Amino acid sequence: MMRVVFAEWRKLRRPTLFLGTLGAALFFTGLTNSFLYLMIDSEQGNGDRGRQIGREVLNLAGGSVYGFSSVGGLLGIIALCVFAAQTAQEYTYGTLRNLLVRQPSRMKILIGKLGAMKLFAIVMVTFSAIVGIALSYLFAGVKNISTQAWSTSDAKTAVWHSFINVLIATIGYGIFGMILGLLFRSPISAISIGVIWNLI
Repeated sequence: MMRVVFAEWRKLRRPTLFLGTLGAALFFTGLTNSFLYLMIDSEQGNGDRGRQIGREVLNLAGGSVYGFSSVGGLLGIIALCVFAAQTAQEYTYGTLRNLLVRQPSRMKILIGKLGAMKLFAIVMVTFSAIVGIALSYLFAGVKNISTQAWSTSDAKTAVWHSFINVLIATIGYGIFGMILGLLFRSPISAISIGVIWNLI
């Protein structure tokens, strides 16, 4: 089982895939946080669907992770694309036969691939959380938002709750993408249907 995980992880940590995916995650994290803080005084709103998120909300204990929590859906779509592509391409490139020669059990291959991709999701969400919280502190100073409540025990609890919720959501999206990859056996079809379904 662990050999399958290590083999899949070797594919996932290719610079083009790993750095590209991490870059996209950090880009959306930065964009969401920037929009949240820089548009705080805008009448058009600074939240999802034009909602107004004021200083009184960001001053609370969970204010430091508000932007990170908001980017959870986008991280989920990124995970969906990665999980779907990595699963479906085994059929597209015909590499599944080679894998089955070394490991005849399809379930062990599937569980091993899922384990490696979960680890990939954990790394992505962790980096996103660090960048999101760092940007929150940076923009709080620019926009005169009090960070006093961000260092309390309630704030630490809020950070962990947000991290776990975003991680569960991201892995959930990823598993959905993996299922689509198994069903359609084509990265393009699986990603397209998954993204369109979620956008709708």
